[in-house]
Amino acid sequence: MGYDIKNSLFSTDRLDPQFGVLVGSYVAALIAPALTLLTTEYFALRSKVLALAILGMIGIIICSGVAFLSTDNRQIASWLNSSWVAWLLPLVGLVPIMAYHFSVLEVVATSLVDSSVIPVSSLVGAAGFLLGIVAAVAGEIAILTARNWVASSAIVSENVLIEWTSRWPRAHKIKLQIFTMITGLALVGLLSFWIPPYITVLSALIIVFTIFITTYTVLSDRAFKLTPAGLVHSRSGKIFTWKQFIPKSQVKYVTMSKNDIILHRSGVSPSIRFDRHDSRLDDEEIISNLEEHYDVRE
Repeated sequence: MGYDIKNSLFSTDRLDPQFGVLVGSYVAALIAPALTLLTTEYFALRSKVLALAILGMIGIIICSGVAFLSTDNRQIASWLNSSWVAWLLPLVGLVPIMAYHFSVLEVVATSLVDSSVIPVSSLVGAAGFLLGIVAAVAGEIAILTARNWVASSAIVSENVLIEWTSRWPRAHKIKLQIFTMITGLALVGLLSFWIPPYITVLSALIIVFTIFITTYTVLSDRAFKLTPAGLVHSRSGKIFTWKQFIPKSQVKYVTMSKNDIILHRSGVSPSIRFDRHDSRLDDEEIISNLEEHYDVRE
């Protein structure tokens, strides 16, 4: 599912070359270790230095090629603006982390005995584990960069009809936090059958902390700007300002209840909702503008 965003929505500002480097780094971090492992196995290489050099060379080639293709590529930017990609790209970074974690354990265990006998494949696998973390971070920042650019372009090219700031409905926030907490702890419970107790406890603490921070950030107050072409919603953090543009065609309808207003989106994209009891809202003006541009249902 992609977003069909008209070219007229894009500003004349070019996408920063940093965007291309981020996308290139993401792809290289995922692919380079696997290609290096295939190369070392095919040529039966036993030199650790040579293997790492090949890894670096492959990574640079892939990163440079993808960066060249991605820089100022508006189609990629609009694709990264779609909601499901925000979850997919960072999660894909977990694949090499899971695939190579045994290599990390092998490298650590072997280095405690004799670092000179560490297998080349394990060393490359450990590097792949670290690059999986790099991929998850680079993917998240690439999405942030693309979405901010698309949202800023939409605001520049269209008149802002109305803007407001609102919190998420309290009941919805509590339900989502409880659901994610139970899901995370259930996964830890399943893993406890295969991992030691102290790692289980540590994993539980990490999951609880991560879920708390994530839900607190995701469900924080947001600023909304309504344009004839769609809706821009954003939140400002201490480090990043996060924005997303949602084209009008991607909102199926709007429902209103006594407590909240919900913009229902097509496909698997999460709905956008805000609390009608927020004292910062001009309820009547917002509803009037939404009724003019969307299918509003009671």
